[in-house]
Amino acid sequence: MISFKLEDDVLAIQDTVRKFADTDLRAKMREAEEAGAIPESLVKSYQDLGLSTLELPEEAGGLALGMITKAVVEEELAFGDPAMAAAIGRGGLLAYALLELGSDAQRKQHLNESLSGTAGFWEPGQSETFPELETTIREEGDEIGITGRKCLVPNAGRVDWYVIFGTIDRTRGWEGLRAVLVPKDAAGLTIGKPDEK
Repeated sequence: MISFKLEDDVLAIQDTVRKFADTDLRAKMREAEEAGAIPESLVKSYQDLGLSTLELPEEAGGLALGMITKAVVEEELAFGDPAMAAAIGRGGLLAYALLELGSDAQRKQHLNESLSGTAGFWEPGQSETFPELETTIREEGDEIGITGRKCLVPNAGRVDWYVIFGTIDRTRGWEGLRAVLVPKDAAGLTIGKPDEK
């Protein structure tokens, strides 16, 4: 029989996040809407809770508390404000990509920076067929060139690293996809104006 009863430690986390959502998050949501950005003080307050990467394994800088706890946290954040919950609750995007796709050297260097990274997969006008990305990735000697546009990138402009997905060969479908770790100050990388909400 499946039990949906939460363990005491998860209930304690739930209570902490509910209080944060009710006080900090709701108090800042109007300011965030007007500015079109999440206040740094709010991001810092959430990071201070220590729950940004709670579902990630310990070697990735996480707490290894699992996806049920993550779901509970996101539900409570959404109680404060659904849009802001989606934005501040996505600290592990860089870590997920590094864990699955990164080299040992990349994981060692960047996993502790998971709160300062995001992933760029979606493209304007993209169909549901993921391998058909327009972004191209090509090796140019010792460098990698990327040409394309991304959209719906969480926290774009606020992070230090981006994992950019593209293709080296569209005819190869999924086998032709690649991901490249790009620093925010890379030549040619520009961040567009956020969409009006």
